Amino acid sequence: MKKNIAVFASGAGSNFININNKIKKNKINAKICLLVSNNSNSGAVKFSINNNIDFFIYNDTNNKELIDKMLFY
Repeated sequence: MKKNIAVFASGAGSNFININNKIKKNKINAKICLLVSNNSNSGAVKFSINNNIDFFIYNDTNNKELIDKMLFY
């Protein structure tokens, strides 16, 4: 059974892309279910959009109480 994972990235997304590639080659038994980033312009977010991977942008304008509930549920 594949594990659902979330990936945190804020830059170009090279590690995020590498993880995704290893999953596609069955070297990692997982599915990326969410990308979390603090940078809406990052390469990681662009990659997630182009590959139909859900993402969440975290920044200081988000509702902290709601985010805490999401992250620690």
